[in-house]
Amino acid sequence: MNHAKKLVLVLVAWCGYSVASREANAGSLVAWGRSKDGELNVPGGNYSSVAAGDFWGLAHRADGTAVGWGDEKTHSGAAVPPSGVFTRIAAGGDFFSVGIRPDGSLQEWGNQNLGLANVPAGAFKRVDGGFLYAAAVRTDGSLAAWGDNQYGQHDVPAGEFVDVSAGDFHGVAIRSDGSLAAWGNNQFGQLNVPSGTFNGVATGGYFSVGIRADGTLAAWGKNDFGQLNVPSGAFTAVSCGINWAMALRADGTIAAWGEDKYGAVGSAPAGHYTAISAGGYYGVAIDVVPGPGGVTVLAVVGVMAVRRRR
Repeated sequence: MNHAKKLVLVLVAWCGYSVASREANAGSLVAWGRSKDGELNVPGGNYSSVAAGDFWGLAHRADGTAVGWGDEKTHSGAAVPPSGVFTRIAAGGDFFSVGIRPDGSLQEWGNQNLGLANVPAGAFKRVDGGFLYAAAVRTDGSLAAWGDNQYGQHDVPAGEFVDVSAGDFHGVAIRSDGSLAAWGNNQFGQLNVPSGTFNGVATGGYFSVGIRADGTLAAWGKNDFGQLNVPSGAFTAVSCGINWAMALRADGTIAAWGEDKYGAVGSAPAGHYTAISAGGYYGVAIDVVPGPGGVTVLAVVGVMAVRRRR
């Protein structure tokens, strides 16, 4: 499907909302949406994946190093990744970020409140940031969570898992057999996961969206802005804002639904996308465009989103 040699996409979780992993080419970053805190001041260079936080973003180079941009005036350095190589990076809610080192260990930076810096020991293969808490999948498939626990965010289910998504106050993970398990806040039925086999899942403020094995979408939880009115078709990735979501079709186009307060729904221009991410008041997607002489040029385009406010 892509027009140039593929690189493995190593970032699959961001801003508390997980996406199904895909492959993407390295390329340049472009963003739109809210710009008050520098969300649009993306760095130059080539990148293989991106993670949009509340008011900041992270980008992952093909060599494993990371860069960040956005709000650094009043919050604790979430957009300043430590030096060295990461295999996965996530931007959580309320200004913290976390990554997985090549040895599988976790490192957190930014907001240190509520035990966010107390990352669990061990080797991990997936990680995602929620609102003031994070969840991760160990290499043996077990789950761990840390940070805020006022809604039982630490009460992760037992079993073997392949991926995890951390919403504002609830989490959802995919078991090795493709079934879903959820924990945390259940005020709007966020924990009432559907049956069946899933390849991907994303958590929003009070709702979640999953990608079934056949590529169709299923959603559950709060529906005050039509968050559960998922589009038809086959999809390969999904990302959720607080009251809206977008998903990536198999043909590389984007569908969005839910609250459109800041133009979140229907804002992404036409393109052939390989990855998507919803941030605070902006969002990003990697667009693969064949350039002159077969050279692939990538752009990251954004859609505005509102998320993570108590």
